[in-house]
Amino acid sequence: MDLSKRVDANEALSICRGAMERFSPEPECGYLNYVYDYIADRLFPDEGFERPSTGLERAVNFFLTVYGYLLSIERERCLFDILTDLYQIDEDERAYSEVNGEYGRFLAAVRESRFIELMRLGRDIKPFDPASHTVGVHNMALHMAKMAKQAGLEVDLPLVSAAALAHDIGKFGCRGSDASRIPYFHYYYTFEWLNSGDMPTIAHVAANHSTWDLEFENLTIESLILIYADFRVRGARDENGREQVRIYTLGEAYKEIFQKLSDMTEEKTRRYKTVYCKLRDFERFLVRKGVNPDPGSMELSPPERKDPSLLRGTEAADSLRDLAFSNNIRLMRLLSATETFTELLEQAGSEKNLHRIRTYIRLLEEYSTYMTRTHKLKTLSFLYELLMHREGDVRRNAARVMGKILANSGPRYRKELPSGAPRAATPPAMMALIEESTALWDKYIELFMHPDRKISPKHANRISNSLKTVAEHLFKNTDGEEARHYLAPLINRLKAAQGSDRFELLSTLTGVGGELFTEDDFAAVLCAV
Repeated sequence: MDLSKRVDANEALSICRGAMERFSPEPECGYLNYVYDYIADRLFPDEGFERPSTGLERAVNFFLTVYGYLLSIERERCLFDILTDLYQIDEDERAYSEVNGEYGRFLAAVRESRFIELMRLGRDIKPFDPASHTVGVHNMALHMAKMAKQAGLEVDLPLVSAAALAHDIGKFGCRGSDASRIPYFHYYYTFEWLNSGDMPTIAHVAANHSTWDLEFENLTIESLILIYADFRVRGARDENGREQVRIYTLGEAYKEIFQKLSDMTEEKTRRYKTVYCKLRDFERFLVRKGVNPDPGSMELSPPERKDPSLLRGTEAADSLRDLAFSNNIRLMRLLSATETFTELLEQAGSEKNLHRIRTYIRLLEEYSTYMTRTHKLKTLSFLYELLMHREGDVRRNAARVMGKILANSGPRYRKELPSGAPRAATPPAMMALIEESTALWDKYIELFMHPDRKISPKHANRISNSLKTVAEHLFKNTDGEEARHYLAPLINRLKAAQGSDRFELLSTLTGVGGELFTEDDFAAVLCAV
């Protein structure tokens, strides 16, 4: 075996075969196919996978030890290949990452799962090439992220690296009937693998890389970079049916993808052009910052600068787009980073100026869709405190936004769930969902009706009077079965309520649409009247 060339799995097997045969006879599917299925089963357990005997497991692990070693020395002996070798992140780049802990767990999970070996095996023994696409997307994304950081933009490099490397890992979980819908189901398996490993932030970015996720108005720069990179790295079958992957320009990728999209109605075509234009504008914004979209160069170009008074029509429009991207990236960084978001809420909580308080409420409302689950819970606590404010419009708007957040209000594009997903599973979505929102609503009903005893009677009364407004906007932003779940806590409490509690619940229920009530619900209301 020539160690100056790229490792081929079949050549590695020829080195190992003698020892492997002493451990165990070759399976019917062949050693390499069995090793491939063995690693995939460790990533996503498969009921249909035939577990190895002790001897066969030793043979598999022997091969993986040798194969892993050969891949490690390959990186030292061969020229860098952007579709095979991974760009690296150094310790300085890790130090200030919001996901440093998650990133460490991610690297350990990749090593332990033999994910890199799985992709390289796939390249050599399967008609598709998972390694070239995944590594290409990772390197394209990390290239753009590093250059954007050089240009002065705040980018979390470990988050980009981990999300890009894991973005398609869920494809290895799509088996049986799921295999025919890999493009739709792999988001779910990607999210589950990362989230189960205590990597929620990486999971959120990695599992939401669909082109259609660009329909959300405000995305973090890490999400934009991943979607951009995934858009540009495409594969096509050659005459032998094998996948050949390469990095396209944005315009070339647009044409390539458009030809492959299914069920392209006029409406879907319009939507696709819209999301492409967002990627195009994002690329142009980065280029004007000096970023080179060619992954072969890491040199920044001098940024384009021109006096605003000298800008002509299209130049002025480009300048406004750039300003919008800059402001969005800065604000999304503020809202997505835990430390800065906490500081924002503390600053808002100590604010005395009415105009600024109203501005904070509008800001939190507009960007609540894109907050993490943790940040949504913190926002609810902050808004609850505002219900004690002396100004009625501040209380009403705080209550209105609370209702929207509790309802998981926002764009409804969510990924599909495979048939084998648990009933309680939630499909990945760019909008972080508060999965326990019904229980959380019940908790807040209690906090509205019986505020903490340390709160003065005047302030407690203001909080209690806000329940109806919160409920009105909660139900306005839900429908069907979802709304029924939110109605149940109110009805259950009404059945046992006495005195002022009963009056308060009846008043709150007047803001709920009658179509949601069952006969039993109406009976409970009549009994309480």
